Amino acid sequence: MIKEKVQLKIASPLHSPQEAVPLIKRGASELYCGVLEKNTGSYYYSGCFNTRAVPTANLASFEELERTVEEAHSAGGKVSLAINKFYAQKQYDQALLHAEKGAEKGADSLIVSDIALMLKLKKHGFFGKKFYVSSVAAVYNSESVDFYKQLGASRIILPSQITLEEIKGLKERHKDIEFEVFIFNNQCHNINGFCGFLHGIYAEMFLPKFMRGKGRLMRKSFISNFLLRGFSEKFKNMITLKTFGCLQTFELRFEKKLNAGVPSEGRGIIWDPGTYFYRCGACFLYRLKGAGVEFVKIIGRNRTTATKLNDTEFISRAAGLTGTVGGEAEFLEKVKRMRIKIYGHKKCGGQYCYFND
Repeated sequence: MIKEKVQLKIASPLHSPQEAVPLIKRGASELYCGVLEKNTGSYYYSGCFNTRAVPTANLASFEELERTVEEAHSAGGKVSLAINKFYAQKQYDQALLHAEKGAEKGADSLIVSDIALMLKLKKHGFFGKKFYVSSVAAVYNSESVDFYKQLGASRIILPSQITLEEIKGLKERHKDIEFEVFIFNNQCHNINGFCGFLHGIYAEMFLPKFMRGKGRLMRKSFISNFLLRGFSEKFKNMITLKTFGCLQTFELRFEKKLNAGVPSEGRGIIWDPGTYFYRCGACFLYRLKGAGVEFVKIIGRNRTTATKLNDTEFISRAAGLTGTVGGEAEFLEKVKRMRIKIYGHKKCGGQYCYFND
């Protein structure tokens, strides 16, 4: 049995105040969310201060954030507000105001990626809140961790492409700061902090013109239950993915003299979306706990409430096994059996693994 270094805690996604208590009861210690107010304009990218710029992935107002915090605190949980984009000079005042509103409504911490915004938050004492470094900041080495610690960060959320050995090395060198790693759902092969593709615009193209830009009216449920009713989930996912910039087909050209054996021309996508939705790192919870990682994160703010509850319960149960089994072999056997029972055989295997390095 592994030595009890830490108790693995779960950060679960949320987009509605009604999800707070059920998610905490299923095992979440912390909830993370964004706010996209209706009065910020019809162009979601100009009015959204987090990387999920669609209404179905966000709370609709700071009043909803306040209710979320009240519900979470009543159940013993905490709430983090994501303000994790990179901003133009003219956006900083609004981003700072966004952070101030979040603090006033009781958010326990802020998730930030922009260094200039961190400096501004530091000047304001983070509004009395903790701040976490977003995975969008792309922290991959010890020097980066030292840099953000100097700015006052209390937690580093590591990119999903980082390896177990790298995570272990960082934790060994930085025992005075928390680390959070992704553990379940979507994993893009591209690095968030270096990605310039547009995401999330797909939803509007399915809506009648009179509904576009209408905030909460643009709901995934409308798309799935009405416009695409009767179609399989596989087809719905395909439609969604086809509108992501990084999933388009690109023409590739190579110089033969520089790439021996590589075709001079070809067509293909940057990465294979076949395993995008079902990525999982549950089998590595045992090692992550042994390495001293404090938090594991589930992705999916715009997923259905039922899906979020199911995912949170699965990861919570799997994390609980780390303290009851006789060793890693027993843990792997039990957690794989649990995952297959819940999600099916086709969604468990090396191609779906977060840490298959």
